Amino acid sequence: MAKPNQKHLRWLSTLSTEEAWKRIVKDAAVGTTVDPERFLKSLSPLPNFENRTEVRRWFDWLLAKIDLVER
Repeated sequence: MAKPNQKHLRWLSTLSTEEAWKRIVKDAAVGTTVDPERFLKSLSPLPNFENRTEVRRWFDWLLAKIDLVER
């Protein structure tokens, strides 16, 4: 699994929740055949960005989901 990039996480926290969510899914789907919009609709709500542990856990979960969809 990819390690969270602290600079990228800080940048995401400057965006609105909706924009951050869209950006995360778009970034995660790069280089795959996954449709970001469809994938976005199938995921759970965003984590609390103030809680870094929750965000890291959510990223791990998200990356695992992408791996499953890509296969």
